[in-house]
Amino acid sequence: MADFLQDTAEKYDFVIGNPPYVPITGLDENEKRVFRLQYETARGRFDLYLLFFEQAIKSLKPGGRLVFITPEKFLYVETARPLRRLLSGLQVEEIRLINEAAFDGLITYPTITTIVNRTVDGPAFFVLRNGRQIHCTLNAVGDSWMPHIRGARQQRKEDLTLGDICDRVSCGLATGADSVFVHRNDGLDAGLLPFAPHRAAGSQKERLQPG
Repeated sequence: MADFLQDTAEKYDFVIGNPPYVPITGLDENEKRVFRLQYETARGRFDLYLLFFEQAIKSLKPGGRLVFITPEKFLYVETARPLRRLLSGLQVEEIRLINEAAFDGLITYPTITTIVNRTVDGPAFFVLRNGRQIHCTLNAVGDSWMPHIRGARQQRKEDLTLGDICDRVSCGLATGADSVFVHRNDGLDAGLLPFAPHRAAGSQKERLQPG
């Protein structure tokens, strides 16, 4: 069984897969060092699936086709900027955002991406989760692709609504690091106190009692 990230000899007509989703916190220091030396996409707090994208592209024959199912975050997170630059030089044939519950028991916001190993000869085709289908030209500098996909840059900033730029409002990532984000008021720096929630000294009933 070969390690795909270390196998650079073979060239393929098709690469189809569901690469592992492994955040940088799941890698040891030596792995991070080696990957940063070998891969252009191993920048910032990279996820392993970004490297699989890069390796798959390197492994394609001219005209070869790549189809991956991955999280959608490579479309917009800053860490994936090098990958977006790399992909923008190839024909992004289709990006299909599929139901977030596609993986039973997991919420991953998955995306199926089809890339053809040839120079760009047309716009990318997107299918959004609401069923909307669009064609758009992707920027080549690595900026987030979401404004292009949503069409937000075709509107004036003052005309945008929340629905123009997002699908839903939900809680953020669960880090489990409460000790970093949760502090008692009596331990805060004085400059932060005006922004901290304060519990009233007495109950509502007590405050409403005449003196």
